[in-house]
Amino acid sequence: MSEESILSLLEGDVKDILMDQDNWPKSIRRLFEIVDSVLIDRPDLKMYARPALYLLSSKQGCFSHCLPSVTNEKSFFKQKRWYDLYLVDQDLALKQRHLYGINTGSIDQVLHFMQEAHDPAEEKSYQQKWPKHTIRLMTELGEIIKPLNLSESDKYLFIEALLHGKINSSLKNVYYLPRCSSIDVRILALNVMKFMRNGNPDAAARHFNISLVHVYRICREERKRQKEARDKQEASSNYDGYIAKQTNFKHPLKPLTQGKNHD
Repeated sequence: MSEESILSLLEGDVKDILMDQDNWPKSIRRLFEIVDSVLIDRPDLKMYARPALYLLSSKQGCFSHCLPSVTNEKSFFKQKRWYDLYLVDQDLALKQRHLYGINTGSIDQVLHFMQEAHDPAEEKSYQQKWPKHTIRLMTELGEIIKPLNLSESDKYLFIEALLHGKINSSLKNVYYLPRCSSIDVRILALNVMKFMRNGNPDAAARHFNISLVHVYRICREERKRQKEARDKQEASSNYDGYIAKQTNFKHPLKPLTQGKNHD
């Protein structure tokens, strides 16, 4: 599903699929808890986290990423920001180096470190891998969110929030990114059902490059899911009505009259 754009994943039923916690692997649910807490004051950015991670998993899923330790995380992100500025405007980067925690004596060291991190050649040790893997993830996420036209500061804030979630939900600084197969299945089923409104099973099989049996199975399972959703909604409405009646129910017994002797 990597041909989807982040904007198309924020529409209608697809958005509902991504927002349903049960559709995500358990390892990613913890990541979202962390990201949501980091972006709690930025709901305008938080809404993009699930679509962005879904697209990332489609492109780089089933891959273990070496990431910086919690102690190295902040300094690495600052150096990355500074290096990106240096590539655009060296004079401005040198003038503002103190804002990124870089002193005069460490400029050459940071430049060499970042140049090595951007080198696509793979390395063997963790210390050599994590800068490259982190840069690769930041670059991929930058491409994914490009259609959003975020400001530079918001782009870094969003990407760093996702990577912060990865780092703090991983074991031993290695994060395994699984493919979100259940979401792939749900989105395919949604698209097949939409196509079937104006098409037929044979045309749907050809269009989505799946078997005719697969098309019929999708239709059967989606109708079952829709019926279960309607039944659940109806049961919830009936229960709400029952509670409302109980709230307004008046006890038929009159209260005892006070002050009288009933002996």
